[in-house]
Amino acid sequence: TTIDDRVLIEAQQISASLRKTIESLRSVLENRPHPSGTFGKTAEALEDINGRMQNVLDRYSEIQAK
Repeated sequence: TTIDDRVLIEAQQISASLRKTIESLRSVLENRPHPSGTFGKTAEALEDINGRMQNVLDRYSEIQAK
């Protein structure tokens, strides 16, 4: 595998891990709302990071397709 492939695999693994973390946080919030909203803000921040990571992966795929 090339360095590009390893970077892509790592990015995909990070993205999958973020998704699992977000799902866990959302589950906690549904069962036990947190008064300060800290967990909600954390989940939103992770979703933003994951969205940005997905943009990088999408862009990488576009470049690889050329």
